[in-house]
Amino acid sequence: MYAAKCGLKVIGIEPDPSNYFLLSWNAYLNAQDSHDLQTFNVAASDLFAVDQLFIRKMELGAHEKIVGQPLLVSGETFAPNHVHAIQVVHFDR
Repeated sequence: MYAAKCGLKVIGIEPDPSNYFLLSWNAYLNAQDSHDLQTFNVAASDLFAVDQLFIRKMELGAHEKIVGQPLLVSGETFAPNHVHAIQVVHFDR
């Protein structure tokens, strides 16, 4: 929000639907002060695809969400609490 209020172009990318709601609501609340702010409900990647977002815990603001397969950093698999289909987008092309 600070960068947008300073007149810079800001692009917000959030694949999780509940967190995207918070992001877009915040953008809406600050729309008068933030003129060049865009939000996208997609995952950034090196390709274009439809994939799955594996959500370990379903709560606002949580960051236990993995795209593609339910693997932790340690390499262990986890049983997702929720699986959500998402768009995966390559922004450099």
